[in-house]
Formats: sequence, C-alpha cells, structure tokens
Amino acid sequence: MSCALRALGSVVLCSSLVLGCGGGGGGSGVGNSTGALVPLASSNGATAGDVAVDAVLRAVGPTQDASGWLKPGADAPATVAGFSPARWAVAQLVAAREQVASAVAAGKPATQAVINDGGPCPSGGSVSLTHDDADNDQQVSTGDTVRLSFSGCNVFGISIQGQVLLDSIVANGAPFADFSGSLRVTFDLHLGDDQDFLALDGTLSLSVLDDGTVASLSISTPSLTIQGNSQATTLTDLSISYAENMFTGGYAWSGSGTVTDSRLGGSVAFSTLQAFTGQESSEHPSSGAMLITGANGSKVRITVMGPDAVRVEIDADNDGTYEDSSTTTWAGFD
Repeated sequence: MSCALRALGSVVLCSSLVLGCGGGGGGSGVGNSTGALVPLASSNGATAGDVAVDAVLRAVGPTQDASGWLKPGADAPATVAGFSPARWAVAQLVAAREQVASAVAAGKPATQAVINDGGPCPSGGSVSLTHDDADNDQQVSTGDTVRLSFSGCNVFGISIQGQVLLDSIVANGAPFADFSGSLRVTFDLHLGDDQDFLALDGTLSLSVLDDGTVASLSISTPSLTIQGNSQATTLTDLSISYAENMFTGGYAWSGSGTVTDSRLGGSVAFSTLQAFTGQESSEHPSSGAMLITGANGSKVRITVMGPDAVRVEIDADNDGTYEDSSTTTWAGFD
C-alpha cells in the first residue's frame, strides 16, 4: 500500500457508534445554521433529541456500514456518509508517523527540518504531506506539525479537496498495542461521492489511549461545522469521552455541548445524565440518558429503555414537571 493511500485508509479505533452523518441525495449543501436557543415543546422535542444524539455521533463515530473508513489498512472508504472527523483525525496522526518514517528511510531530503512527501491518490489527484519537525528528530513527535493537502484526490469514488492541519501533537507507542497520543486538528475539507456532500470547517482537540484491550477517545472543540446535503450542524463547547473494549465490542460515551442545527432553526444545549452504552454489533445503544435544554429553561429528557425503545419526556415551561411523555422505537425517534 502506498504512503498516500495509508494516509487515507489507516485508523486506530474500530467501529462502535452507529448513527451516522451526511444526508440524502446530491446537492451542494446548505448554509451554516446559527441562532439562539430554541424553545422546546412536544412539536420539536423528539427532533431536538435526534439532533443532539446525531451531532455527537457525527463527530465521534460513523454509520454502521461504513467499515471502509474504519478497518486498519482498508483499501477504500465506504461512503461520505460514513466519515468520522474524530476517528479520521487520529488515523492521520498514526499514518503521518508511518509516512514520515518511510520518507526518512528512503532518504527523502529535509529542508530546515521540514519533510515534504506525498503522491497520487488511487483514482486520480494527489495528496501531499508537509512535516515541520520542530526538534529535528526525523519523526512525528511532540511539538511537530503536519499538514495534509488534498488536490482533486479521488479514493475509489470519494473526492477529497482541501487541507487538514495537525498540531499540538503528542504520540507514543504503536497502535493496537500500547498507544497514546493527542493532537489538535483544523479542518478545511470537502468530501463528495455520487450521493453525498460533506464539508468540515473548524477545530477538534483529541486524545487517545489504546492499550490493546480498551481504546479511549476524548474530544473537545470550540467550534466545528459539519455541512451536508440538506443540513448543517455546528458543535460548540463540545466535550465527549468515549471508550470501547476491542475484544467484547462494548462501548460507553458521555459528554456535553451546544448544537446549532438547520433542522431546529437554532440551538440546544445537551449533557448526558447517564452514559450511553451498548455493543458495536448492535445498531443502537442499550442504555443511556441525555438532558437537552432550550430557550426559557425548556427541557427534553431522552432515556434509552432497551435495544429498540426510547422514552422522550418534555418540560416545555420549566416547572420541573415533564408534562409530555412518550415511548417510541429507534426508527420512530431517528
């Protein structure tokens, strides 16, 4: 596998979260949705819950069938709808370490501790890597920066254009054995296939710990906008913790943040009351609870009641009583 392809395909973590990002049919996307907190009521409570859960999983984990983005050394991504910014960013840190090591071994010249490498993408276009080696140790290490630039890059039907900057890097050990690392990633990236369009603009800070049994990922962002065919989502003040047992497939995630989404016409704040847990082999979590807050203290409480049951409770007037309560299936909730 070429270095350029490894930079696109290699990933640290396996799939577990199952709700996806991206939207239906073609198009050029929609403008960013911004606005104040929206009031929550029975008319939009379930939508607010779906938006909040989906926003977290947009950043952290892809759709269940998007294994091409996730398998270590995968030859091709599955679909744009399966793209996970957080997992892909960690992948780039791992892949950049391997690519720089390969370039150094091949005698690639470094100018003022800057290593440039890259090559053609599998189906056209190119990807280039610029490594600013702060301590001149000829490896991606603490304090370095890495910039990936995609120019008309086509990976088996996925078109990639733009740049990704990795900085604030710390990297130790080898993936799937005893790996720890952290980085900040700044996205100015556009992806597309024959069905979906996705644009990312903003910054994620990540830390990962993989001891060969449990993989843990922590994510925060001051602001990240993910724009798809028919909707735009902006995550602000996001803080997410996620862990998965690589052998049993069990996972758990919790966190908080604010979501601005075109489906709501404004923003809601969310925080987990109980960690969402489940098995990566199942399409939905089996337990977990989240509180979503809108304008004037209005609230929606989402509680997972089982593998295919979700309770939605609404306190529209902030009197402490959830006056509207219903239980639905995941299909009805999505």
